[in-house]
Amino acid sequence: MTQVTNWPDSWKRISVIALVVIYIGLNLSQMGGDAAFIIALNNWVIVPLTVGVVVLSWLLWRQTKFQKGGQIVWLSLAIAWTLWAIAEIWWVIASLITEEIPYPSGADFFWLLGYIPLYFALWRRLRSLPKVSGPAQRAALWLMLLAVLAVLFFFVFWPTLLESDTSALAESVISLLYPIATAILFILALQIMFAYQQGKYGRVWQWLVAGFVLLGTVDMLFAYAINMGMYYPEGQANLLSVIGIDTIYNMGYLAWLVGLVAMRNIVAVYQPVAAEAPKLRLVPNTHIYVFAQKGDGVTSVSQNYAGLYGDKGTEGKSISEVLGLAPEDELLITDELKTRGLFDERPFVANTRFGQKEMLLSGVSYLDADDAYFGAMLLVRALADDDSLDDLMIDYHKGMVRSLLKRTGTGEKQRQEVNQLLTGYYHAHLRAFYNHSFAEGGSIFAEALIADLQAVATKQGWQMEIHPDSLDSSDLSLPKMIEALPTLFETGKQFVVNISGEKQANAIVQAVCTNFDEQVLKNVSYFVATEGRYA
Repeated sequence: MTQVTNWPDSWKRISVIALVVIYIGLNLSQMGGDAAFIIALNNWVIVPLTVGVVVLSWLLWRQTKFQKGGQIVWLSLAIAWTLWAIAEIWWVIASLITEEIPYPSGADFFWLLGYIPLYFALWRRLRSLPKVSGPAQRAALWLMLLAVLAVLFFFVFWPTLLESDTSALAESVISLLYPIATAILFILALQIMFAYQQGKYGRVWQWLVAGFVLLGTVDMLFAYAINMGMYYPEGQANLLSVIGIDTIYNMGYLAWLVGLVAMRNIVAVYQPVAAEAPKLRLVPNTHIYVFAQKGDGVTSVSQNYAGLYGDKGTEGKSISEVLGLAPEDELLITDELKTRGLFDERPFVANTRFGQKEMLLSGVSYLDADDAYFGAMLLVRALADDDSLDDLMIDYHKGMVRSLLKRTGTGEKQRQEVNQLLTGYYHAHLRAFYNHSFAEGGSIFAEALIADLQAVATKQGWQMEIHPDSLDSSDLSLPKMIEALPTLFETGKQFVVNISGEKQANAIVQAVCTNFDEQVLKNVSYFVATEGRYA
């Protein structure tokens, strides 16, 4: 089923890779020949790429403009890419109608102007990220920044400064502005690249930063190639011009396009989810052990029996009398124990000191030395108002309860019941945290919350799938699940605290709890505190 679901996405990736391979192949096929075809190809390839980037960026701004935290970033990026799109199209049109494009031209004005909103967007994104904390990361970041700035200064800025002509002031100023603009772009982009970014939204920014780094690199190579006369020398295609500059330049736009498509997918997937509280089924909190011997009736019960049935004698009485069952129920139980040796857990209505209550009963037969039926060991599970009744049992009877849970299969059933109870309860809170995060910051905040939760689960080694509308903890053992769910709850609550304050987070928790009655809250607290009790 998974393969069918992923089939369209796989073909999209394969198609993009195939087009990139064909594009690079066409560029390489013209090495050493006339550059006219390559220049025309790269000029026309950039047009759909830049238009696609602009259209997607404005669509994303429209979808996030009412969401806190992301609308300013996407608006700034959309403005920057629009200005650059004007510059790109201006350049393409100018190359078609003139043999030599004047420098500076209107395209340069729009390119340089586009850096202003771009810097603002990157700065806003950088502010929302944790600072690079590891010494090795900091050292690598500074070394890379120093290397980039050194290359820019010695191979681009300084040669440009030396060759600047005071009689052509506009040309000289713009030639110097480009390496300065590229240096600032690298400073911001590399800091974002080294910052910790998790989740799908983090991967979106990895693609976007990759595009900025590629275009910044091309700007350096282009300036160097122009100064050295190596950019399409004498109209001939060489590796530096075709691959090192034009192809990488277009790949930068492609990286942006991939990131924006991924962001569109996030916006489509991370939408508000239904917040109705689930109907949770209470799980029995009391286990009673009963041993009945053939012909002699009940000979032993666990010490917590009186808490449910009252302080009455049980010695020698029938199973139905001791457990408050109808005689026909006892006959059904003993007949199945004699024939199968096992009685799978089933519900019965029993008379207790609190009136009629539903209980769950299972058991196994006890055989004599000749493998003949000698008696029965029974396990009763019931819901009692007193959570501490199981604590009254001696260790022997607790051991017998564990044995019966395992031998009858009731233990696995109980584990599933506790899993459903706790998962339903805690997921109701996580859904509320998710919806609040979406209301505050849209798909960006909503995805960030899910990414935080999944990161905690992955770090702890909990095999869990966390989605806005589902929480799958079925692969966890009960102790691990009881460790995981409260931790995820605290993680989600802290996320809300960070964006809206502790008062708002507590109000959300209180609102969710009002959807559950007191018995459910008590039942949840009991199984969390007792780590599932035998399950």
